[in-house]
Amino acid sequence: MLNPTVTSEGCAGASSQNAYFCDYALEEFLSDSTYGETRSDRLHLLKTGGITIRTTLDPDKQTDARNSLVSAIPTDDSSGTGRRP
Repeated sequence: MLNPTVTSEGCAGASSQNAYFCDYALEEFLSDSTYGETRSDRLHLLKTGGITIRTTLDPDKQTDARNSLVSAIPTDDSSGTGRRP
């Protein structure tokens, strides 16, 4: 007999720099009727395990890319890109 248990709470464990990407991937899953008839069904499936969501995000490469931008763009640039988080 199966004994489903509640797993981690979505993107709570994602770093602040990756939270938006995690939220996006989670929302894509919850919006896709392939994984259940209703949003509630999909959330139940996600929280009771058996689902692994793999994305293209590579946190190390993302950090390297951000550091490259921050080092190349002045901190007073109007885009705000040069500001450190």
